Amino acid sequence: MMNKFKIIILLLIVSCNTNDSFLRQIAEKNKDDGIIVIFHAREDNKDFEVGVNCTNLFDHIYKKKYLNKYSNFYSFLVDLTNANLLLDKEELKGMKKYKIETTSSIFDEYRIKGIKFMIQKYFARENNKLILNDNIKWNDRGNIIKIMFDEHYLATADDISGEIWFYYFEDFK
Repeated sequence: MMNKFKIIILLLIVSCNTNDSFLRQIAEKNKDDGIIVIFHAREDNKDFEVGVNCTNLFDHIYKKKYLNKYSNFYSFLVDLTNANLLLDKEELKGMKKYKIETTSSIFDEYRIKGIKFMIQKYFARENNKLILNDNIKWNDRGNIIKIMFDEHYLATADDISGEIWFYYFEDFK
């Protein structure tokens, strides 16, 4: 029984850690591309998940407060996405945020039907780019971004069209 418990804990730890090359690409190649990063933050001593543009994280959080605490932006992102660092909601003030509601039925749909179904239902495809359907309610956008982030898709919001574009990280150089 104890071995099963240890295996479950190990699987949870491994599944919670965000893929190294995925974060490295965001930090080193795409930090100026407005990629949306999903992480835990804190408000009134309660954790919540949120998505924020990594350019804002780099310019307004990392450079101003964490530059001397982390050797590079990648190390900062690793701690942030693995909940080793919790930003206070006040630190995110003035930034566009995508709220994650883990109790949303979209997560159940994803668990039951899988990523291929989600892509067919919620996206239009244009070459190697997926475009989130614009009829998605605002509250569900963050949840879909979270699912795609966990599947290693890079998401960025287009300022002109208002669309949210997704690229599989290995295709986005």
